[in-house]
Amino acid sequence: VTYEAHQPVFCKGGLLDALYVLQSGALVEHEGSIEELAELEDFEVSSPEHFTPGMCWGQDSLTQMSPRAETTLVAVSDCCLLRVPPAPVWDALMEERAHLAQVRFLSSEVLSKDEQLLLVSRLQPWTFPAGHKVMVRGDIGDRLYIVEFGTCEVIALQGEQEVVVHRLDRGSVFGELGVLFDSPRAATIRARSEVELVSLSREDLTSSISSRKLQRMREIADPQRAKMISDVGP
Repeated sequence: VTYEAHQPVFCKGGLLDALYVLQSGALVEHEGSIEELAELEDFEVSSPEHFTPGMCWGQDSLTQMSPRAETTLVAVSDCCLLRVPPAPVWDALMEERAHLAQVRFLSSEVLSKDEQLLLVSRLQPWTFPAGHKVMVRGDIGDRLYIVEFGTCEVIALQGEQEVVVHRLDRGSVFGELGVLFDSPRAATIRARSEVELVSLSREDLTSSISSRKLQRMREIADPQRAKMISDVGP
């Protein structure tokens, strides 16, 4: 979209309806209202000027429902901005949130919608080829993984032979025991096919979730820890 000089992109207190990315031209960002800005004789000097392509505003529209602008953004010169509507982003966030909520200790039983969306924003994607060992028993790790696509295998040693004791399909989680209980990896996890995973780190959880809810997550995950030890050995 294009804006002429002195034309507002959005106004303080108004609804933020999109993410805006500067492609060319210059903008000023003012802490006050558009009316206050209009009273200034030289607002280009009085307010910070932005002219670097790629700068963006309105990120809250991608993570909050109906956010309000905290500043006023006005074109200094003729400007061209990329306008990204939030609907497709929200659809993707809601889909990923629904996927996350299938994991019991990350479900609505424990976390609020806002907490789930915060964790969704911190998910890191991974792709591994068939045969890749995502985790190795005994290693120290600080990430849990959720299977998005493909299949992983839980490997145990019987004597010197590797044996598959479980298969992990879409929606399955692994690595949570090391993250929640700060313990070494309890099992080796290998990609049976090419897999797409998303992960959360221990820091992602501890910085986003209260200690009370983290304790509840541990209570839910503890029976799984006992089952894993039974399946793969102490």
